[in-house]
Amino acid sequence: MSSTTTTAAPVVSTGWSWIVINSVPTRLIHYGFNTTTASNTISNDRFSSDKPIIVFISGNPGEVSYYEELLALIHMQTKLSVIGLSHAGHNIIDNYSSNNNNQTKHNNENKYLLNGQIDHKRQFIDNHLSGDSKIILIGHSIGCYIILELMDGWETVRQKVLHSILIFPTIESMASTSQGSKCQFMFQYFKYPILALSYLLDNLSDSFKRRLIKLAMGSTGTGSTGTDSSSTTPPNCVVNAAINLFNPNCLMRSIEMALNEFNLVNELNTEAIAGNEQKLTFFYGDCDHWCPIDYYQKISQLFPNCDIRLCLQDIDHAFVTDRQSTHRISQLVVEKIQSIL
Repeated sequence: MSSTTTTAAPVVSTGWSWIVINSVPTRLIHYGFNTTTASNTISNDRFSSDKPIIVFISGNPGEVSYYEELLALIHMQTKLSVIGLSHAGHNIIDNYSSNNNNQTKHNNENKYLLNGQIDHKRQFIDNHLSGDSKIILIGHSIGCYIILELMDGWETVRQKVLHSILIFPTIESMASTSQGSKCQFMFQYFKYPILALSYLLDNLSDSFKRRLIKLAMGSTGTGSTGTDSSSTTPPNCVVNAAINLFNPNCLMRSIEMALNEFNLVNELNTEAIAGNEQKLTFFYGDCDHWCPIDYYQKISQLFPNCDIRLCLQDIDHAFVTDRQSTHRISQLVVEKIQSIL
């Protein structure tokens, strides 16, 4: 698909909510819901719609506001209600509730590891979506692994799912990839110096943090070859989301989750794919250092009847840092959703 020349940020009303899932305050982004329209409502922390609800599961780091522009575009073009779900423990919650903040500090830390995050998403689907709601799951990176495990392990989830779209799926042999081996080495041997630095930087003002983030990301850009100046400047939603990584608690849980991913994400879950083959679409890239092309070739040979595509040309794994890449991926996602409705 040719890249779009429209790189402006989407203009749409964005809803934000905090919901306690598995005793952890969790930040959500949502589009298309309100408290007055009967067909699309949020009542007592339960989401309901008379049409399929799109549920997005983040990569790692798992603050969902990284994906704000992607989810807004999907909502605008499909007219479906959309929910984006952060990972447990990946949000700064100091301003949310002192009682809930104290509660999370004493939680079982397993809640923030990979299997805990899977159960976190299962509890949201079971407890915070109306019982008759059908859903379309979209995942990025480790969010794709979480989706496969949900569809494989919980019949209550699988029955709700119309389809799942997996973007840059990190679903096998993560530690063997070039990026995985680098990150595993860095997090294993430099975790505490990194956390110590975060304790120092966390005292800076948010405006100065934003400058540091833009300095780190904005000067080079990633992914698209477009010449639009917006493609070399990270979107505001990405900058705002990255501020969470200055918080030592958020950063620690992101690092610990990543180390746990390297240990757990090894063999491809072929049973999960075989059991849901017609409900799955995979989007692989041609320059992804987390999901190399040979992973795409392997899964395509194993499941020739599944919708598995090498369609993300010249797009970085962290595509949200580049607005043009976000637009291109949103087009692919929307086309697939429209084809199954």
